[in-house]
Formats: sequence, C-alpha cells, structure tokens
Amino acid sequence: ILIVDDVEDNRLIAQLYLKHLPYRLSFAQNGLEALERVSRNRPDLIVIDMHMPKMSGYEAVEEIRRRERFEGLAPTPIIALTASALREDAERSLAAGCTIHLTKPISRERLQRAILEVTPDVADSTGGVEPGETIYLKRGLQTLIPSFRANTLRDLE
Repeated sequence: ILIVDDVEDNRLIAQLYLKHLPYRLSFAQNGLEALERVSRNRPDLIVIDMHMPKMSGYEAVEEIRRRERFEGLAPTPIIALTASALREDAERSLAAGCTIHLTKPISRERLQRAILEVTPDVADSTGGVEPGETIYLKRGLQTLIPSFRANTLRDLE
C-alpha cells in the first residue's frame, strides 16, 4: 500500500492502523513523490490525501490513471483520504479517478473496511485484532499528541 500524505502524523497514523494487514507499506509526501514510487514499483493500493504541496492528490490520481490507460494496465485501487467532506469534494475525487472517497479523521475499522472493499483478495487474510494490538495502537496514537498539537497551532497561525 502506498500512503501519500504531506503530514507526517497522518502517515504515522496510517502505519499504526495498517500494521496488521498483509501488506508492505510505502510512503510519499506529495503527488510528485507518489508518481515516482508508482513508476518504480506499482502498488496494489494507494491511499492518498487530495490537498498537498507540489502536486495535489487530484493531479496525481489523474496522471496515474492516464499512465494506466496509456500502458493498458488495470486501474490500481485508489482511496482518497482527505479532510474535505463536502459532496463536491467527493465528486471531484471520484472524477479524478479515485475508487472511494473517505474523510479524516477516520477510524481504523473504517479504513480497513474500505481497503477490503477495493482489495477483496485480502479479506480472508487480515484476521481480527491481535492480542495487545489495541494497547499498541493507543500507545502509538498517544505519542502523536504533542506533534498534533504543535502542527494544529502552526496551521491555525
């Protein structure tokens, strides 16, 4: 799974949420990095924020879809995961080529359900929550609180 988000905390949350799935995770900080990673090693799934510097998720998804059409490849499932919650935002994500549009904040369960919707071949291999997984997740999320506060204050300024 390629996780594309310009905010490090969001990438870390995704990593915590998806740790137990049978995928290797890779990360990109913007649409340009995402295109580089997709060109080098095509992922099974992309989870992408739509508002990023250098190249937005919308632009990156449109370019990924253009390349897939040009090369005759099946479309890679792409989940838009963004703070944009308006219907117009969802329509724009889908028009760009996303498979599903989800909004932040998101629960681990909702993200996992979306992944299983677009990659049903892993449905039987994800299993449930491992013993200690909830504690691991809570501790991991707690470590992000100071960074989240600092980033929120910076964003408000």
